[in-house]
Amino acid sequence: MNIPTPEQIDLISKLLIESINELITFDQEIFHDKIKSIRGLSDDAKELNRKLHETTLNHRLSYYL
Repeated sequence: MNIPTPEQIDLISKLLIESINELITFDQEIFHDKIKSIRGLSDDAKELNRKLHETTLNHRLSYYL
């Protein structure tokens, strides 16, 4: 396995920061939507809802990358 150079690490860091900033700018509704609390929702359903939200964030971030 090759160890990344400091320049490569710097480039990746800059790309990540830029992509996160774009995500915040263009998809800010992802961060403001409240996850609805539904009475009687099972713990499994709550976990699935959280995972779906995380997946949405990951997909949108990968779009900007």
